[in-house]
Amino acid sequence: MAYIVSTPPHVKAEEGIPKIMLLVVLALLPAFVLAPVVFQSWWPLVVTALCVTACVATEVACQKLRGVPVTINDWSAVVTGLLLAAVIPPYVSWWVPVLGGAFAIGVAKHCFGGLGNNIWNPALLARAFLQNALPPQINAGFGNGNPDLWQKLYAKAAGEAAHSPDVVSSATVLTRIHTPLAKSADFRINDIADCDLVLRTWFGFEGGTIAEVSAGLLLLGGIYLLLRKIITWEIPIGYIATAGLLAWILPAPFKYLDPAVGKEVVLYTAWCSGPWLLHLGAGGLMIGAWFMATDMVTSPMTSKGKLIFGIGCGLLTICIRLYAGYPEGVCYSILIMNTCVPLIDSWTRPKKFGLKPQTA
Repeated sequence: MAYIVSTPPHVKAEEGIPKIMLLVVLALLPAFVLAPVVFQSWWPLVVTALCVTACVATEVACQKLRGVPVTINDWSAVVTGLLLAAVIPPYVSWWVPVLGGAFAIGVAKHCFGGLGNNIWNPALLARAFLQNALPPQINAGFGNGNPDLWQKLYAKAAGEAAHSPDVVSSATVLTRIHTPLAKSADFRINDIADCDLVLRTWFGFEGGTIAEVSAGLLLLGGIYLLLRKIITWEIPIGYIATAGLLAWILPAPFKYLDPAVGKEVVLYTAWCSGPWLLHLGAGGLMIGAWFMATDMVTSPMTSKGKLIFGIGCGLLTICIRLYAGYPEGVCYSILIMNTCVPLIDSWTRPKKFGLKPQTA
């Protein structure tokens, strides 16, 4: 009898890389469709198209230079471009997404050997590169948001006239709640994180990057991937639960103009008083938890390792947001945990079946 010997896995799933990547694209699309409505401009879609085009073109160039088959039909470069566009401000110059896409594929992916070999999430590494290499362009790119759209829709539904500008320039939600200047020493972040702000954040009527503005749509997309078994629950649930719990428990810093000393001093809110729901909906936490941290290449292999990874991401995100002097922490928390994946895998490696412990 002849036996065929091959490397594992011996049981293969029906979904290949192209189908998995296409499902990720479908899960992301609703958030991108909302972007022109939120920002009252088509430019965010132009930025998205530039990111995707740069990623695909760089993929072709790198594979030709390396002498390997061109595999742009697997949709992996398209997903990288979409994820990069998702975390880029909506009003950056045209060359910023082109540079970011080239870095994501050329440096973060192919310098490590291509798909399946990269250490860090390519889209997040490119986002960190852009933030540190081009801070004026990135910070200026946030420019205008449309937080008044919520009031306009409410007024229209109530049959009232809406007297507010089409587009207003304002800081993002995380920037506004990061070390605010309080009028009294007895201050809670919840004083500025009212229910209306939370609803606007979750339903996409506050400013931010292109696709992070609607945490609700990203949550639905993540649940869709979970139901299709493209991702598992350990990383997103561990991430979200840890971040929400810590955002509620930990005291947040705020500035207070102390009349006794005549200058600003930093005080802290009470324990167990944080706006956890606002932290979950604001910034890139939802897209990070469901789409970035769950990257199969840069996350642990075992269920226990994935849970540790998600908890670590949530812990680092909230600590960076509250105490590191930087309003957002999703990007760097995931990149740090990507670096820890080999260590986590070594901790959680399952025991070999049937192997007896050696005795002296």
